[in-house]
Amino acid sequence: MSLNLAIISYAMPVLKGRDPYNQVLNMASFWLMSGGMVFMTFTLTFAGTVQTHLQRVNGEYFMDVQDQLWIFYVMRFGSGVAVVLGVLLFLYAILAPRREIIAAGSSRQPAE
Repeated sequence: MSLNLAIISYAMPVLKGRDPYNQVLNMASFWLMSGGMVFMTFTLTFAGTVQTHLQRVNGEYFMDVQDQLWIFYVMRFGSGVAVVLGVLLFLYAILAPRREIIAAGSSRQPAE
């Protein structure tokens, strides 16, 4: 995933013929997507471990176990929302035109 994001981040400004992307938004989107994916992986791994224990060791029925795992599904949904927000932020950072703010009274000429 990270390699694809890096290639897109490098190639899009060149393909669109404009200044580079907004790096702060791009970094924030990267960490949102990566953190969401890592948290989702840990959440579902732990949910699977608990489910296996409850079903095979304790002998509980499948639907009874699913009722007990609701908190893991809520955490998984939250991490999915973080990933989607990261993707939307990444698309905005890459595709939206960047505005340059120039302070009043400043000169764009190099200092001598």
